Amino acid sequence: MRQLVMNSQDNFRVKGYAGTNSVMLAIDLDQSRKKDLIGFAIEKKEGHFKWQWLLNSLTFPGMQHNLPEWGATPSNLAPLQKFRWADYSVEPGVTCKYKVHLVYGSALTQDEVLEVELKTDDGIPKDPHVNFNRAVAASQAFGRKFSDLDTQLSQEKNLAVEQWPTEAREWLENGLLEAILNFISQAEDEKWALDVAIYEYELKAIVEAIYAAFDRKVTIRVLYHAKKNDEQTEINESNLTRLPSWSKKPRVTHKIFHDKFIVLSKVDAAGERKLQAVLCGSTNFTENGVSDDVSFARKWITANNAVPEGLPLFAGFSPRSKQTDLDAFVKIIQAAEKDLLFATAFKLPERILDALLGLPNDPILRYGIQNTASRITGFTRIAPQNSQLQPC
Repeated sequence: MRQLVMNSQDNFRVKGYAGTNSVMLAIDLDQSRKKDLIGFAIEKKEGHFKWQWLLNSLTFPGMQHNLPEWGATPSNLAPLQKFRWADYSVEPGVTCKYKVHLVYGSALTQDEVLEVELKTDDGIPKDPHVNFNRAVAASQAFGRKFSDLDTQLSQEKNLAVEQWPTEAREWLENGLLEAILNFISQAEDEKWALDVAIYEYELKAIVEAIYAAFDRKVTIRVLYHAKKNDEQTEINESNLTRLPSWSKKPRVTHKIFHDKFIVLSKVDAAGERKLQAVLCGSTNFTENGVSDDVSFARKWITANNAVPEGLPLFAGFSPRSKQTDLDAFVKIIQAAEKDLLFATAFKLPERILDALLGLPNDPILRYGIQNTASRITGFTRIAPQNSQLQPC
């Protein structure tokens, strides 16, 4: 769920995005409001609980945390100095309210306030659906919730995740591992097939789930990343030893085989696969993802995995002939009417950057996480030269 609120002058806006266990708030403020602005104080009310201030782990120089056990201070005393903030302490299926206060000057004077109301997702899977784990962005919430483990990890940086307490692992997984294992378990017997394409084949639970499916007589085929003198290749092949040679094939590449998907099929009497579902991660907008010279895959995908028109969600694979996948990405980005959220890895093609940057003075809210710096890095809305409402 998402909601946008603004003041009557439209020079102060707050937009909230609610997931299952998290809420992100995006704030926009006109240049005319920036004088003496010191940050934002945010209050939260979840369900029947009382209003409480969200916490900030940063303080002013010389100031001690009011809540030393949390390593944090309420945001009315240590205003948040970012134009977006995420709350990772919400429950599924509840109504949350947030009040965002403008805070000015050394006296921390609270000025105008906007309130946004959101309901988190109930967490019940719907098809098609998307699962998100909790990762680096939730590190502060992790440190507060599992302070002993957080301290241990700072001292033992190579502590394997399998050695972590179950509660901490499950909190970070946020249902993602369970969803993957449930997907694999749908292949019940010899009437089913699983085709896996994978870069890092390491997590024991998934490795064992694939072995268990093979033991159930499921037809298994694994295409995995492989390079000469490569540590990841050695790990992958070590975790595939119990599968026969006909069911596994190395994808030898001079770069990285970055695919992460599983195709679930039913097998008919003639041995033909009938596609049932696809579990996939994101296809990287990279040279290796869309432009590598793999002619057979390009021809097959172009012929058998057409990009549909008008569907809100579809599973598409790369590379494609004449880079029509990039054409589809550009078209999707340019069709945004209100906001655009994205996560990318590696270097982006120039026309993708152009599409993400948008047109001068357009009203689209843009927010993304980039692995590689580019000419759009650093903007939390749109490029300042294009913006009517600019961050101060």
